Amino acid sequence: MGQRQRLALTAALLGDQQLVVLDEPTAHLDAASEQHVLDAVGALRADGRTVLVIAHRPSLVAAADDVVAVVSRPVPDDGGTAPDGDAAGVGTSAPSGAAR
Repeated sequence: MGQRQRLALTAALLGDQQLVVLDEPTAHLDAASEQHVLDAVGALRADGRTVLVIAHRPSLVAAADDVVAVVSRPVPDDGGTAPDGDAAGVGTSAPSGAAR
C-alpha cells in the first residue's frame, strides 16, 4: 500500500468523523493491500460511521449498501434529456447481495 494511502486510511480509522470519504482507496494496490482497505472500510462501518467510497473496483462496489453509477454520455444538442429520459447520466441501485 502506498505511504499516502496508508496515512490517509490510518487517519480515517483513528479519527472520529461520522462521514469518511475515500476516493479510489484501492487504486494501484495489489490484492493483499486491497483486502486491507476492504477490512478498514468494514471496520469503519462496524463503528457506525458513514463511508462514501468513489471506486471502480468491483470488490469495493460489492461492499456498498447503495451505489450511484455516473455514466458519461453526450449531451443532446437541444439541451434536452438523453434518450432514456435521464439528463444527468446518473443512476442508483443496490448491488446484488448488499446488506440493508
